[in-house]
Amino acid sequence: MSEQRRGKKRPKSYYIKCAAGGKKVKKTNIISAGMKGFLVTCNKYERETVREMYNLLNEYADVMYGPELDNTATKAADTSDNDSDEEDIEKAMAKETSAIKQASIGERRFQNTDTKCNNVIFIRTTLEDPCRLAHEIFRDIQDKQVQKARYAIRMLPVAAICTPVTKDIEQTLKTVLAPHFETEFGVGINYTAACKIRNNNSVSKNMILPLLGKLIKEMNPLHRLCHDEPDLVIIIEVIQKACCFSVVKDYFKFRKYNLHEIIKKPIEDETCDKGNADKDVEDDKRDNEGSADNVDTIENIEDS
Repeated sequence: MSEQRRGKKRPKSYYIKCAAGGKKVKKTNIISAGMKGFLVTCNKYERETVREMYNLLNEYADVMYGPELDNTATKAADTSDNDSDEEDIEKAMAKETSAIKQASIGERRFQNTDTKCNNVIFIRTTLEDPCRLAHEIFRDIQDKQVQKARYAIRMLPVAAICTPVTKDIEQTLKTVLAPHFETEFGVGINYTAACKIRNNNSVSKNMILPLLGKLIKEMNPLHRLCHDEPDLVIIIEVIQKACCFSVVKDYFKFRKYNLHEIIKKPIEDETCDKGNADKDVEDDKRDNEGSADNVDTIENIEDS
């Protein structure tokens, strides 16, 4: 019996538990209350999706807000230039490397965060308004009709996150809705909500949506629920113990913030193109029939 145990290999989890002193290791990089960012869905290939989103977000963020490491690099370059007479090249290089290390240790502008949910990725950000960056990305993609993503499907901005408790949800909704729905009396906004709950049984749509309507009516009773052509859409995404909220514009115009559908032609244009094509086919048929009739008449004239 002892020989069988000696020959059996222990699982990897056993050594991880021993290294932690028998204590359960807690992950720190998990989506939680107080974060902002972008919720991205994909179909497998999560690692490739994260890399793709880093490239996409940094491409537009560098244009709107400037390069992320620009300030640290310029500071290191200035110090090395000023102290070049007193210090040698090795000390200048050491200063520059230490500056780069300090920048890498600090919080990055975009950072992947664990959601504990398959095919759902959350990219945490330090930007104040992720909705603005997301709107600019989709506007540019729609104007240029150039596909920017291969693995990512939808990219939803998240303005605030709270715990799935009624009190916290109400307070967070007030904070998110206030800049958009606290309008002057006489100004009404058409709105709707898109709610999705994943891996959570304590929160339901029947609890969140009535609370949302109540808060909006308190801000201005002229705001109206409209599903056809809303001015603003409130996005509600619940993932385990995280409730994500944001208010976006052009939700249906950007195909529900879908990176693949936005580069396709609208349905109206497709129907118009199809109608025009059918009309051209009918015209061609008529022309051919007319030409055939003309030939018959000419032949009849010659025979006569």
